[in-house]
Amino acid sequence: MDPDFAKVDALCQTHGYPDAARSLLRDVTAAVSVAGVRSVVLSGSGSRGELIYCESAAGLRWFSDLDLTVVADALPAEQVAGILERIAELEQRQLEIGARTFHIDVDFTSSDAWQRPRRDFQAWETREQGWILFGEDLRAQIQVEVDSRSCVQSSLNRLWQLLLYLPEGVLRGRPSGHEREVFHYSLDRAALDFPLWLLLEEGELVAGFAGRLQFFEQHCKEFANSVFEIDDLLDLVREATQGRAAPRAERNLADHYQQVLQWYVPMLRRSLGRSEIEEDNLPQTLSQEHARIYPPIGLRRNLWELKLALEIAALGKPIAALRWFGTAKQAKITGFLWAMHLAAQNILLDRREAASAWLQRAIVEMHGLWPKDDPLMRDGDLADSWV
Repeated sequence: MDPDFAKVDALCQTHGYPDAARSLLRDVTAAVSVAGVRSVVLSGSGSRGELIYCESAAGLRWFSDLDLTVVADALPAEQVAGILERIAELEQRQLEIGARTFHIDVDFTSSDAWQRPRRDFQAWETREQGWILFGEDLRAQIQVEVDSRSCVQSSLNRLWQLLLYLPEGVLRGRPSGHEREVFHYSLDRAALDFPLWLLLEEGELVAGFAGRLQFFEQHCKEFANSVFEIDDLLDLVREATQGRAAPRAERNLADHYQQVLQWYVPMLRRSLGRSEIEEDNLPQTLSQEHARIYPPIGLRRNLWELKLALEIAALGKPIAALRWFGTAKQAKITGFLWAMHLAAQNILLDRREAASAWLQRAIVEMHGLWPKDDPLMRDGDLADSWV
């Protein structure tokens, strides 16, 4: 099917996207606009005019993702596979030019699933500011009542991305300019989750990075609290907004890393009303308070965990299986990520003993996710082994 690119061209004209961006968006739209598709919806920064890219001699270097939802009721599996293959080719072509952070995320959903009640902020933002690239405008059919816990979970999950984009060169003291640029961009993106986290807990729904910064600047005194100075958070958000818009390699990486990581503790203190939360006890606190931090998992996830628990029991560990089934897995995942980041931060600060201790804690947290074997307790310099 040859789509009409009028909607793509209107998007680019509205937000001032360059011809190279228009070309890629056309190619992506053509790849997913096959027979049987009712609608293709662009979400996230691309739909709001907040895409981040830089001109280079090789072409446009993308930092932002492209997030698309394809609404279709009867796409054969082989047709979906063909779409994903074409998307992977486009993504790889762009990755050869651009930043490692770039990804084309395509979610396939049925018309019925599209209309099911949702709890995540991204669904609300798509309904308000998503852009139709092809087909019908189905945004009004999105039913959403935002649960602030979904945003807290999303912010904590951002630790995955930070670990993914923490380059080996950083730990070894020899990062390339591109590695530094990508990691600074990822840190700024993580920092921009904090105002959303705060606003949602106060019942405020504001779309877009620029929109939230403007709202926060106008109303920040209303969010004053005894846990941290609200002006300090506003300064962080302003710096992160500028840094995300123009990724730079020359900033001090260790300082930037520490500046962003240290905000997770006061944010959780404020959310949970627990002033005793520190770096050291954050993983335990997440396990204790998981119901207040993470939204409940669905039936399908529960059934999957039950299947895995039975596999653990079959290994002759029924008590371990019961304990594992009752474990808050999301809290364990976040605890593992937190331990890995504290290890990396201590390596950058040349605190090898502390880094090794945090790596050992990461091993223990990982064992809590899959206790088929005893955790590997190691002596010696784990930090040196990691690097």
